[in-house]
Amino acid sequence: MRNPRRRTLLLLLALAAWLLPSAASAQSKTRPVRVVVAVLPFEVYSAEPLDYLEDSLADLLATRLEASEKVQVVEALTVRETLVAYPGERTETVVRRIARDVGADFVVVGSLTELAGQYSLDVRVTPVESQVASSTMVFTANGDDELLDRVNELAARVLAIVGEGSSRARVLAVEVIGAEIAPDVEQRLRMQPGAAYDSRAVEDDLETLRNLPGMASATVQTQRGREGVRIVYRLVETERLLPTGETPASEDPIAEVRIVGNRRIEEGAIRARISTKAGQAYDTHRLAEDVREVYRLGFFRDVRVVADEGIDGRVLTFEVEENPVIRQVSIAGNENIDGEKIRDNLTLTTGSTLDFPLLFENRARVEAIYRAEGYYLAKVRHEIEETGPDAVSVHFEVDEGDKLTLVEIQFEGNEAFTEEELTRGLKTKTWKWYSYVTKYLDRSGTYSEPVFLQDLQKIQSKYLDAGYIQAEIGTPEVRPTEEGLEVTVEITEGDKFHTGVVDVAGDVSIDLEALRERLSLKEGEPFNRSFLNADLKSLEQFYTDRGFFAAEVAPLTQVDDPEKKVGVTFEVSKGPLYFVREIEISGNTNTLDTVIRREVPTVEGELYSARKVRISNTRIRTLGYFEDISLDAKLTDFEDQLDLEVQVIERPTGSLSFGAGFSSQDKFVISGAVNQANLFGRGYALSLSADIGGRSNRFFLSFSDPYFMGTSFALGASIYNTDLEFEDFEQEQTGFDVSLSHFLDAQHGTRGSLRYSFSARKILQRGGINAAGVIFRELLGGTETTSLVGLTIQRDTRNDRISPSKGQVWGLSADLAGLGGFAKYVRFEGRGTWFYKTPEWFPGWFPFREEATWSLGLRSGWAVPFNDLSDFDFITADLDTHPDSEVQSLQDIDEDVTLPLTERYFLGGIGQYQLRGFKSRSVGPRRAILKRGLFGFSPNFTPVGRTIVFDSNGINSFCTDVENSFPDEQGDGDGECNSIFDEDIDDFDDLDETDVIGGNKFISSSAEYRFPISESLGLVGVLFLDMGNAFDETQSILSFADWRFGTGVGVQWFSPFGPLQAFIGFPINKLEVEDAQVFEFSVGGQTF
Repeated sequence: MRNPRRRTLLLLLALAAWLLPSAASAQSKTRPVRVVVAVLPFEVYSAEPLDYLEDSLADLLATRLEASEKVQVVEALTVRETLVAYPGERTETVVRRIARDVGADFVVVGSLTELAGQYSLDVRVTPVESQVASSTMVFTANGDDELLDRVNELAARVLAIVGEGSSRARVLAVEVIGAEIAPDVEQRLRMQPGAAYDSRAVEDDLETLRNLPGMASATVQTQRGREGVRIVYRLVETERLLPTGETPASEDPIAEVRIVGNRRIEEGAIRARISTKAGQAYDTHRLAEDVREVYRLGFFRDVRVVADEGIDGRVLTFEVEENPVIRQVSIAGNENIDGEKIRDNLTLTTGSTLDFPLLFENRARVEAIYRAEGYYLAKVRHEIEETGPDAVSVHFEVDEGDKLTLVEIQFEGNEAFTEEELTRGLKTKTWKWYSYVTKYLDRSGTYSEPVFLQDLQKIQSKYLDAGYIQAEIGTPEVRPTEEGLEVTVEITEGDKFHTGVVDVAGDVSIDLEALRERLSLKEGEPFNRSFLNADLKSLEQFYTDRGFFAAEVAPLTQVDDPEKKVGVTFEVSKGPLYFVREIEISGNTNTLDTVIRREVPTVEGELYSARKVRISNTRIRTLGYFEDISLDAKLTDFEDQLDLEVQVIERPTGSLSFGAGFSSQDKFVISGAVNQANLFGRGYALSLSADIGGRSNRFFLSFSDPYFMGTSFALGASIYNTDLEFEDFEQEQTGFDVSLSHFLDAQHGTRGSLRYSFSARKILQRGGINAAGVIFRELLGGTETTSLVGLTIQRDTRNDRISPSKGQVWGLSADLAGLGGFAKYVRFEGRGTWFYKTPEWFPGWFPFREEATWSLGLRSGWAVPFNDLSDFDFITADLDTHPDSEVQSLQDIDEDVTLPLTERYFLGGIGQYQLRGFKSRSVGPRRAILKRGLFGFSPNFTPVGRTIVFDSNGINSFCTDVENSFPDEQGDGDGECNSIFDEDIDDFDDLDETDVIGGNKFISSSAEYRFPISESLGLVGVLFLDMGNAFDETQSILSFADWRFGTGVGVQWFSPFGPLQAFIGFPINKLEVEDAQVFEFSVGGQTF
C-alpha cells in the first residue's frame, strides 16, 4: 500500500542521500579512517505504514556519516546478514556481540515513534568494549521535514561521540587479574599507560592473552572517565575449570551441566549462553567460550567452572557470583540544580542489579544536565558502598564548578556569510549587556550542546539554500576561559553551485511550460535545497490533486563540477487514475455521520483529489468536536478505486462554568456560562452566559446551526440584555440578532453573512444633573429602538487561532438602519489584523528575534446619519437670543450631530474599540457640559460656571466660575469657563467641564510585538503602540493631527480560569484631564 506521506518521505530521504555524498566528494583532502561504525535498521512504531523507514533512516544516517570522512561505515548488507543470527531484543550485550562480528568500534541502534505526524527518534550509540557507557539521545520532530533535519543532527552527535571515543581518550592504567603473566608478555601488549586508546589494539592484546599456555578464558573490561580509559583484563586459567592436577581427554563425555550461585538471575537465562551440553565430548576451548558468554550477560562479578568425576562422565558446575543489588541511589553537591530533576533523568534505579555500563551512562547523564544549564566544568564521580550481603548503594558526588556564560561564538572558514548572518536566528545566544534581563526568557549566555547542534543544522541549511551543496559544518570546539565559554566551529564551504537546466519528464500529456512555471528552481540562480523540496511537493500535489493517487516524482540530478552547476530533471510516474469508492467514518460515538460527512467535499464515485482530502482534514478539525482525526486513502481490490477512511476521537463539547474575576473597566465580575458546541451530536451550538459586575451587566443566549435545514447556510440567533456605564452616561439595551451565513471558499476560510438586528436602548445619567447637549437630548427622551439589516464578509487565514505567527484575519460590514425604529443611518466598518514573523533584516541581537511575532491592526468605521433634530423627543423653546449668545435651546445646539448617542463610536481601553493607554470609552469628540437656566427648570442651556443675564441683545451668560458663588453656577470653581460653541480640543478653556460625545466615524491602528515569556504556560508578553481617534459629523477622519497615541506593555494568558490580559499604557499626547498611566486588567468571564 502506498500513501502520500510515504512518497514525500522517500523523496526527502533520497534527496538528502544525494546531497550528502556530493559534499564528501568535494573534499580534496581525505582524513585517515580509524573508527568503524555499524548502523542497525531502525525499529519503527506507528499506526501508519512507515515500515519502509526502518532501512531508509539507517541508510541516510550511514550516508551522512560516510560523507564526513571521519568514520568508516559497515556495509548495510553485512549488517543485515549478521542480524539474522540475533533475533529478539537488542540489549547492550547483544549489540556488542554484533559489533565484534562485523568488526565495528561503535554500533548505532535506534527507534522511531510516530503519533499524529509527530516523531520521536530514540538512539543509542554503543561501543564495542564492555563496561564503557553507551550514549543515548532523543530527538523530536514536528513533521516530515523536521525529521530529516533531526537525522542530520543525529549524524553530527554520533560523529562527536565516536570522535571522543577514538581520538581523545588516553589509557590511564592496564591491569591483569585472575592470573600472573610474564613481564615479557606484559611488554608485548599494545595498550600501555599513556597511549591513545584503540579498541582494535585491545582486541589484539586480548587475543594474545587467550593464546597463553594454560589459559582457558580472557575477557576485558574498560572504564572510561574524563581523564582517560582504564583497561582491566580478567584471566581464567584452565586449572580453575578442572580438578587440580587432572586434565581429562577431550573424548570424555559430559554427564551433566549444573549451575549454582544464582539467586536473582533465572537459570534458563544462564543456560541459554552455555553451548556445552550433556552428552557432548569435553572441550576446554568450548568451555572457555561459555565462561566468556556468561560474563557478557553483565550480571556476574565472577564465573568459574568445576569439573567432577561422575558415574556416567564429567559433571560440570558453573559457579557464578552475582553482582550486588542497588538499594539506594543518592546525589550530593547539587546546589544549583534540583535533585528531583536529576533523578528524573537517571535510568539507574533501586532494586536493579549493579550494571557498570549503565552506571557510567548515568554519570554521563548527570554531567549532560549540568552542561545544558551552562555548568560546562561540572564533574561527577560515583562511589559504590556495600550496605549488606549482595547489596550496595550508589552515590553520585557532583562538583558543579562555576557556571560559565557563553561569551563568544566564532566561525572559521566562512566567507559566503558573515558571523552576524550565521548567528542570526540561532537559539543559542551569547551574553550581552541586556542579558541580565533577558536571560530568564531567552537563556542568553547559556551553552546547551543539544540546542547548539540544532542551530548548526540551521546553518547547514543556510549554506545548502545558497548553493553551497558541499558545505560541511564541523563539530563545535568549546573552550572554557576566564571570561566564559568560547565556541569555535570550523566551516568548509566548498564551491557555490548554480541551478542548471530544470526539466520535467515522464508525462507528455500536459503543458510542460506551464508546469515548469510552478517550479521555484530557476536556471542560473543559486541552487537551493529548500526550493528543490518545495518543487517535489508541488509537482506531486499537482498530480495527486488530479486523481493520480500513486503518482511519484523523483529528482534526477546532474552535478557538473567543472561548471559548478546542478541540473535537475523531475521524473514523473503518474500511474493510473483513481476514483473514490466509499467514504467510511468511524470513532464518532456521539457525532452523527452526516455532521462529519458534510465537511468532506469529496463524494463517492468522484475522481480522487489529495487537495480535497487536505481540505476535509482542515474542516473536520475546525469543528472542534474531536481530539484527533485521520483521513487515509486505502487501496481496494479494484485497480482504479480506493476508499477514504475517516477516523475520529470524540472530545467533550459541553461545559458548565462559574467564576469570578476583576476588570479595570467593569470592576468585580461574577460570571457563569453553559455551553454545548455539539448539541445532540448534530453540530448545533447553544450558549447561555451571564456577567454581573460593578459597572456592567451582560446576559446572552445564543444558538447556531451550521447547516440550517440541511442547506449549506448557517443560522445564528441570539438575544441579550446589557447595562453598560460609559464615561459620562449609562446605557441599558435589550435586543436580538438573527443571521444567515455561508462559506465563500472550499477551505472555509471566508464567510459571508446577512443579519437582522433589533434593539431597544435607554440612556441614563451617571449622577449629577448636567451633561453635554448631545447627551441631554437623549436623557430627556425615552427609549430608542434600532432596526437594521447588515451584510458582512470575513476571512481568517491565521495559522493558529490563539498564538498566530502568520496569516491574517479581516472583515468588512455594511449596515442599514431605519427599517422601522428610531435610528436611521448607513454604517460601513472594516477591521483587519496581519501577523508576521520577525523580518530577516532585523539585527541578530534583537531580543526574541526568532520566537517573536509582530501584528499590525487597522480598524475603521463610518456611520452616515439620516436622523434630524426633530426626531429627538425633547422640549423645544423659542428664546430671544442672538446667534452668538452663550445661552441656547437644545434644538440650536450641535445641529449637525444627529447620529443617536447609542450608535456613536467611543474609543479607549481594551475591547472592540481599543485604544490602550486611555480609559475605556473615554476618547472621542468633546463638548461643553451644560446646565439648565433659571435654577434648572428653564429649557435654555448654557455651559456650567456661567451666569445667565439679560442684555440689549436678549439672553446671554458670562463666566462667574468661582468657589462659593451665588447663585451656584455648578462649575468647578477654577475661574475658567467653556463656550457653548467650542468643538476642537484646543478651543476649550476647561477640559474638566467637558463630556465625551463619541463620533460618527473612527479610525485606529495597533502595532504589537509579542514574545514568549513561558511557552509551557502559554504566557506571552506584548509591547504595543495604539493610535487613532473618533470624529464627529463636522470633522474629517483624515485629521491626523488629532490622532491620539498610547503605548505600553502587557501580558496575555489563556489561563484555566479564562482568558486573562493585563496592560499598563501611557498616553503619548495626553490631555490634562487624562491619567498619566492607565492599567487595564481583565480575567474571568470577559473576552479579549
